[in-house]
Amino acid sequence: MTQTPANDANFFHRLSVLLARARSADGLLAGLAPLLADWGVEDYWLGSVNPDGRIVCEYANSDDMTDYVAELSLRWDEGPWAQGPSGLAVRTDRPMYIPDWQETDDATPWQATLVRFGWRSSAALPLRIDASRQILALYSRTPGTFGHRHTQLSLEELANLLGVFLARETALTAERRKLAQMALRDPLTDLPNRAALDIRLDEALARAKRRERLLAVCLLDLDDFKPINDTLGHAAGDAVLRELAQRLQSTLRTTDFAARLGGDEFVFLLEEIDAMDDVESLLDRLHEALTRQITLEGGAKVRVRASLGIVVYPLCLNGEAEGAGMLLRAADQALYITKAEKSVRQRWWTLFDPCRSLSDAPTSEQSSDPPHAENLTGYGPAAHATLTRVHETLLAQVVPFLEVFYAHFVVSPGAAPVLHALSEDQRRHHFEAIAGYLRLLLDPALTQADHRREAAHLGWIHAMIGVEAGWGVEAYDLWAQQIQSALPQAGAVHAVLSRRICVDVQTQLESYAAISEARNEALRRIDALSWRATRFADLAQGVVEALTGLDEVAAVTIGRPNADDVFTFEFVAGNAFKAYLEMLAEGRSQPIKTDASPEGQGPTGRAWRSGQIERCLNYATDPRLAPWREVAQTMGVYSNAAVPLAAPDNLPQAVLTLYSPYPGGYCAREPRRLLEHLHQVLGLSLPRLETVAPATQAFQTRRRWLDLLEQGGLVMHYQPIIDLYSGRTTGVEALARLRDGSGKIILPDRFLPAFTSDDLLQLFERGLRLALGDLAAWDEVGCELTLSVNLPTQGLADTRYLDVLEAALARGNSPPGRLMLELLESAEVADEAARDRGIVAFKALGVQLAEDDLGSGHSSLLRLDRLPFDVVKIDQGLVRHEASDVLRTLTFIRYLTRLAQDMGKRVVVEGLESSGLVEAAALLGANHGQGYAIARPMPAADIPAWIETFRLRIVQNRPATALGALAVFMHHDGCAIRFANTPWALEHLLQAAHPLAHYIGTLGIRGEPLARACDRLMALARQGPGELVEESRNKVVRLLVAQSQLEHQDVPPD
Repeated sequence: MTQTPANDANFFHRLSVLLARARSADGLLAGLAPLLADWGVEDYWLGSVNPDGRIVCEYANSDDMTDYVAELSLRWDEGPWAQGPSGLAVRTDRPMYIPDWQETDDATPWQATLVRFGWRSSAALPLRIDASRQILALYSRTPGTFGHRHTQLSLEELANLLGVFLARETALTAERRKLAQMALRDPLTDLPNRAALDIRLDEALARAKRRERLLAVCLLDLDDFKPINDTLGHAAGDAVLRELAQRLQSTLRTTDFAARLGGDEFVFLLEEIDAMDDVESLLDRLHEALTRQITLEGGAKVRVRASLGIVVYPLCLNGEAEGAGMLLRAADQALYITKAEKSVRQRWWTLFDPCRSLSDAPTSEQSSDPPHAENLTGYGPAAHATLTRVHETLLAQVVPFLEVFYAHFVVSPGAAPVLHALSEDQRRHHFEAIAGYLRLLLDPALTQADHRREAAHLGWIHAMIGVEAGWGVEAYDLWAQQIQSALPQAGAVHAVLSRRICVDVQTQLESYAAISEARNEALRRIDALSWRATRFADLAQGVVEALTGLDEVAAVTIGRPNADDVFTFEFVAGNAFKAYLEMLAEGRSQPIKTDASPEGQGPTGRAWRSGQIERCLNYATDPRLAPWREVAQTMGVYSNAAVPLAAPDNLPQAVLTLYSPYPGGYCAREPRRLLEHLHQVLGLSLPRLETVAPATQAFQTRRRWLDLLEQGGLVMHYQPIIDLYSGRTTGVEALARLRDGSGKIILPDRFLPAFTSDDLLQLFERGLRLALGDLAAWDEVGCELTLSVNLPTQGLADTRYLDVLEAALARGNSPPGRLMLELLESAEVADEAARDRGIVAFKALGVQLAEDDLGSGHSSLLRLDRLPFDVVKIDQGLVRHEASDVLRTLTFIRYLTRLAQDMGKRVVVEGLESSGLVEAAALLGANHGQGYAIARPMPAADIPAWIETFRLRIVQNRPATALGALAVFMHHDGCAIRFANTPWALEHLLQAAHPLAHYIGTLGIRGEPLARACDRLMALARQGPGELVEESRNKVVRLLVAQSQLEHQDVPPD
């Protein structure tokens, strides 16, 4: 069957429907079968072009085609098998057609296979998909199927569209796969990460309950891992972590699961456990594997020790009340105990004991037992009498103990950095505070309630300043040993103090756990936001608000450097940093820079340069923080940490900085884990968010813009939209502006990126109210227009926008059909179903809908046919390539206009910035135009006068510009990439002779070279096909393009 030109529109409409409905590459390829059948195509395959010379079939539409391809040795490089149409098409990057295989050389290696399958005609169409190449091969059992040039042209146009679709699908698939992989994997060890652990732990707990089996949750921490990094370097430390991760995975069973939390912490889950004996034997094997010597690159040998905390469901916790999170916290507490007792422990792990808590123990006031050691509690009359007898002796041990304490911990790898970071005054204050607390513990009159209150506060302080919970346990162990030496026979005294220490440790651990839960809650909020947010402003504002709610955070900022490499802080929470910004504006503080100058040595500047998390343990003692030391003291800030925000394998786009009201902040294990989690999760979020604003917007500037929006500073300007056939003004697009007190206008490209979703909703509501008021005012003076208003992407899934629109329409007098919502997708939408439901809901109100920026990469043809759009707007970004790539611009307008109109949509071309583009868009069939060549945006009051004076006259076959002439030439296939040198095509081309002659006549003497080239082309075309026709045609195209560029240069600047 031979397709005729009259069937083209139906074919491309059906193709548009297929593109709209296809959800995958395979789905699209399968759907091509009925379309290709109209051209006589019976079977087809798609293959990828490999660098080794092979062509590999990736899709075949039928079993017959699969069997046929399996018998071939498809190649494109050299040899007999590379001389077929597919190989030739790849090498020449041109389509190859065989009208009838029986008229070709019968000595080819595939001839016998062709005969057996009955193929008589075939075509091979090269597809270029970004950097890769593919080939689409078509087959028919009817001779001559692919011999008609019109058929060939249509199939080549199909191949072009197919290549565009497959390129986008390939890129999106690869990006989704990469992001999904990275979202659930630790990049260093390739183990699952915390997010994957959360999912697996919930599933494992559910299985254990359902199957009535044991589940062991094990939290592992390496002992003294820091010295490896300090002595051998971070690369060596990373190698150790990778080796241990591999050993962990290879030792665990297939039913088990291992994840890295961050730093030197790992979690593994042991499922399908029948008894504790099973756990112990597996832990023995793990310990042996983990503690084997590791040989590093370069020959260095290291051996690590590990500590493990275990909780077993349901033996230790029933898991019902608080679920998986409680199991992790219990394992964490068991780990603390393991590490605290590592010098005396019998095994490398501790099983969580739910009975360790003393909260239910009877108080000493309730006890009437005599003061024997085995019956003593830590409080009450008996304890009071016991401690009173030796009180002075005990007090005399406090200062000597603290001297031993500091001597011990000042060389401890974990504690030393915190202690060394303290100034002399801070160390003295800490010494005196701890001495006072120990004296409190020794006070005979101490009650349990008072003790718990003070211990909870101390635990809270310790957690803030970076003291690990295990250090406190170790310190009390040292203290108990010293008291034992001073009072070796005082068993009752030891019993009282032992009980008090147990209460103290337990209460402090509860403070640590509460703070840990607060951190986890903040991370849960941020995790949810990171996948829900579509705008960087929403993510940034939500992050600073979530983190500033933590007790350990005095302020949070997100900033970027400006053109002078000085940090501008765009999102700020916490009064402490706002005070710094005021002092900076007044010249009373130093800025923060990105370079290696003194102002760039703080954590924020270093994080920008290194791409790594950077910290300051104490402003008072870190010499790099000298420029801000006095300001920090005024702010009540003592330490900070900076987290670079960067997409994977990219440079930082911004820096998140947390400021602590305590020295040593963010250096302990839990805060480090928090920072690493933020680094990973926020980095993964960046690629799918709307682009961060190109210019930095200071926090104060953002605040001023919001004040303008809320306090009457919003004004609307309007850009006319014209009918390209009649020249009549049919509508306007409403464009928001902010006007400050001086009358200065602020354009949306500055303030929109800084607005959050709530700010955008307010902008939409206020802007719609103003625009509908202006529409009513124009009606009164006889200007009946359609009003276009932009709806942000999130407005489709946010029902508040629908409520705002419904209320606005109810208040106004204009019919809903006079309002058009322009829907712009500037980022990939997470919930497409919600988006599509939103589109249908808006349409149900009676308004018109326009898909904005068609061809921008996000808005696309894929949903035009199945959703109720009335209008499509071709992306002005594509149109503005006109000066640099004329043919590309006009080709886009032609293709997109044709496809959209085939689906019954009107087309508006945006960004028309020259009279030539206006004419070309009209001659290529677009319905409406908009751009600076027609009118710039203007105040509402100027619209009636502009409409009165505006005139546009375009005559279909009498182009007045080079772009118009090119459009006519393109309409008659003169600009086709692969020109059809056939009688039918030449006849079609000759129809462009008179319009071209008219345009050339307007050029006068300047048009003589073009006139000669056109005359020669038309003369050759009348003689029939030949090599000289295409050569002459190419010359005409080059001259028209050159003339259009000259006309573009002659346009006076605005």
